[in-house]
Amino acid sequence: MKRRYIGNFLFAKGLIPLALFFLGSVTQRLSAVAYAADTAPATATKDSVAPLFEADLLGSAADSSQRIALAKQRGKVVYLDFWAAWCVPCAKTLPWMQRMHERYADKGLVILAVNQDSDNKKPLQMLQSINASFLALKDPQGSIASLYAPASMPSSFLIDRTGKLREIFKGFKSGDDDILERKILTLLAEQ
Repeated sequence: MKRRYIGNFLFAKGLIPLALFFLGSVTQRLSAVAYAADTAPATATKDSVAPLFEADLLGSAADSSQRIALAKQRGKVVYLDFWAAWCVPCAKTLPWMQRMHERYADKGLVILAVNQDSDNKKPLQMLQSINASFLALKDPQGSIASLYAPASMPSSFLIDRTGKLREIFKGFKSGDDDILERKILTLLAEQ
């Protein structure tokens, strides 16, 4: 008799339906996580198709129509760079990227500099100080970075005209600028 009373009490107070709802919700979430893990794209690897993304230009409003899509860059060589304002080597890559843009944009090079900062103020100042005219994108949530898994700051990825990821570079040190430029020229020469 006591058990029946406790069961009726718990059911009347809504605790049993609440517990059943909670267990069902947890089961659904675990199933969704397992499904997402099975279908999630792998991170970028050399000689694979570069993961596609869209992002807003750095400094644009969140509801802006100024979105840049990697898919629309097919037919061009893309130098994709991940950087942040706090990163000392990144500050050295920005003027180099501007020089590459000025030299090779008319030959089919697109520079996509993906900024990882949550605040746009400092990155915009850095870009303005070098009169940057290449495309700087914002990725404060790291959604693009999660596709490419940059190993360090800066990290860059060279994508050929067909959308294939051809080179991955970690960091930026003395002498890297010449190596990177040669790799860019090689891909620009390919038709």
